[in-house]
Amino acid sequence: MSLWTLSSASIFWAQGRDTTKKMRAAAATFAVVGVVVVLSLLALVGLLGEHEPSVPRNPAASGSETVVFVGSQSGFAGETLALLKSHFGGPTVSVTQLADLPAAAKGLDRSSIVVFNSDWLTGKVGAVALTDFFKTILPLQVKIVALGGPTSLLFDALKQARDGIFAEGRNPAYDNPPLAGYMLKQATSWDGTAYYGDSILVGFPESAQSAVDSISNWG
Repeated sequence: MSLWTLSSASIFWAQGRDTTKKMRAAAATFAVVGVVVVLSLLALVGLLGEHEPSVPRNPAASGSETVVFVGSQSGFAGETLALLKSHFGGPTVSVTQLADLPAAAKGLDRSSIVVFNSDWLTGKVGAVALTDFFKTILPLQVKIVALGGPTSLLFDALKQARDGIFAEGRNPAYDNPPLAGYMLKQATSWDGTAYYGDSILVGFPESAQSAVDSISNWG
């Protein structure tokens, strides 16, 4: 190899090395700029997140766990009510007159429960105030329960507010079990469409505690 060739090669190698250094420096500079931009964007997102109000898409129940008791607090119904109070721990609203039902419906949600001493329902099926009460609370998915006595009257009364709960002559509590309950429950079909279905509770609990357990686990 001639001297010119060696010199030329040395020059090209030196120029190549200098070019490589410049490319590395430019790459490093670009990387630093990229990191700064990313950090700035993260900081901006954080600031926006701090000021953006949180809005739940599907608001949950308030958790009030209110117990509305309708009728006399005596017998099996009264015993069960005493245990329900300690179990749910929420406020208790007592109702003895039809005229008190509209006020009792205020503030209820799907964590609430409405309990009837079924004797109270005698002679009141079809009463406007009772039917309107059911129409108000049914969409809230409240648990509605009747205890002791003629519990079949609960479904007779509910049918006035929501036709189609049961076919004529097919009352779910036809034999008046000590515990009968109904809840209008929302569900979602395979295509995402929301609809309401009937959730029915009928039982022969051995004790008031057993009734409370059934009510609590239902739904």
